[in-house]
Amino acid sequence: MLTIEESIEISRPPQTVYEFVADYRNAQKFLAGFDSFEALDAPTASLGGRIRATGSILGVRVDSVFEVIELEPNKLIRTRSVQGPAGESSWRFEQVGSGTRVTLSMGLESTSGLGGVIQRMVTSTIRDTVRESLSRLGREFGSAPAR
Repeated sequence: MLTIEESIEISRPPQTVYEFVADYRNAQKFLAGFDSFEALDAPTASLGGRIRATGSILGVRVDSVFEVIELEPNKLIRTRSVQGPAGESSWRFEQVGSGTRVTLSMGLESTSGLGGVIQRMVTSTIRDTVRESLSRLGREFGSAPAR
């Protein structure tokens, strides 16, 4: 699995940031690469909950359904794709002083069958998506860009 991981520090408590990220209605404000979201279950992350997301990857329209597979309130949200490109993502929220370190990991199932150039493009696209998502999240809370 190809996995990209980046972090940002936000000057808000973990509970505040977690609750914002966990509510799918906020996803369009910060999650890069997607342009619409629809809860197939509850509006906030719940174990087994599913969300449909549509967007594009490398110019190709994608319709995905993500299922929450692990959940620790104020600490972790982990999802996997059950429709669309196969992969997993996780959001981790760690107390840092009076703020929160948010770490986003996105993984795509085997890219080994892709040619070298296409694999590098996919890797670069995922890295850009992770960084842009964290930067947008930081801007929602008035924080610096992702690192």
